Amino acid sequence: MWLDEYITVNDSVRLEERDDNLEDNTGEESNGVIPVRANRPWKKMQTRLQVNLHNSDNGISTITTSLANSAFYFRDLCFMFYTRSHGADQLINANHNLADLTLTLPKQIRPTGFRSWNKLEQLSFDEDLAVTEHNHNLIKRINGQSAAGYLENCKRIMNLGSKDTKIFIELSNLSVQSEPRLYEVVAGGGGWGEKGKMLAISAGCEINTGDSVKFFMLHPEERYKGLAVPLDVQNASGLFVETTVEEKEYRDAQHEEERVIQNQFGFGSELGYTINGLQYNAGGSLTWIELE
Repeated sequence: MWLDEYITVNDSVRLEERDDNLEDNTGEESNGVIPVRANRPWKKMQTRLQVNLHNSDNGISTITTSLANSAFYFRDLCFMFYTRSHGADQLINANHNLADLTLTLPKQIRPTGFRSWNKLEQLSFDEDLAVTEHNHNLIKRINGQSAAGYLENCKRIMNLGSKDTKIFIELSNLSVQSEPRLYEVVAGGGGWGEKGKMLAISAGCEINTGDSVKFFMLHPEERYKGLAVPLDVQNASGLFVETTVEEKEYRDAQHEEERVIQNQFGFGSELGYTINGLQYNAGGSLTWIELE
């Protein structure tokens, strides 16, 4: 991202502060096309890019995502830096590889609209659903019945019979004017005692008794396919953030004709992203933030 005005860097963490093995990272580098053998174990590491935008009401919109693991291309587990054309040597952590970066765009760059897309299919039930009992990230009962039972008895899911099907739950509170919250259902069902009746929801979820419930499915045939950017915004200016689909195998670099689109910046990761605290972690999710 290159701008005419300076970006405010609020906070940053160097990679070596997070990666204990960085000092042992030696060996051949990739040329960006042909990968090299990783010379140290691949591992998960906490990384983050947070972009803050000034709203017209003087509030702040916050977009957060994790970084891609780049061990097979740059030797390091991630690759991110910031710099300036003048005076970079006076800035903290400028021109260093970073694991964490929080920045705020200039005030004149304001969001004027948000549009989101995903590939989820809503599952239908014979009644409206609401949370009636929960504990932390566990939903025990919906409409007074086994929470897991609604999914176990869903013909649409059972007829697929695929372990690659991913299920998501949308929670909302009609008494509070707020955006619905979408989370992944990470475990549940099986019929083994009381725990088999519960649904475990992804970490960081907010669940309240009385929340309205909707279930969505990511079809196994869609799980590994990217979401095509809608034609009406492909050349639009602004920010695009996405939850990229899972990679199952190594694929050679695609040498397509280069396209230059002015005033457009895109980022994202498999782990998803958040906008103002709302999670977008279903593979193929995409949000366009229109800017002034």
